[in-house]
Amino acid sequence: MKKLFKSKKNRFIILLIVVVVVLIFIKIKNKDKQQIEINNLENNPTPTIFISPTVFPTLFEEKGDNSYYLEIQTERKDNYPLFEDVPYTTSSFRVNYIDDLTLQVTLKTDTPEIRQEVLDWISSKGVDPKSHTIIWKTP
Repeated sequence: MKKLFKSKKNRFIILLIVVVVVLIFIKIKNKDKQQIEINNLENNPTPTIFISPTVFPTLFEEKGDNSYYLEIQTERKDNYPLFEDVPYTTSSFRVNYIDDLTLQVTLKTDTPEIRQEVLDWISSKGVDPKSHTIIWKTP
């Protein structure tokens, strides 16, 4: 046995054989682990994502005095009749409320035709332009 380890060549070959045997052993162990994982996946499939329906809260009938809300709606209708339509912007002008029954109209260029276009737009919404104070502005 001592003769076997005396030469460098023999020691190298024995070391190489040991390394190869260890690598083969590791490969066999990993293959067994992979097979176990495959078996586990087949027997226990990955759960699928389940999206449950969203539950919306039910609306309860309001209790109490609704007069406050009716008062706000009435005030808005009386003082801001164009509330749903403003701000309104075209290439020539922009209309917006700045106070009760007060509109600010910003004109790109101040001409009688554009002013009339603004008044016609207000009238087209069922509102008399004379019911509002109109502040004309140019940039």
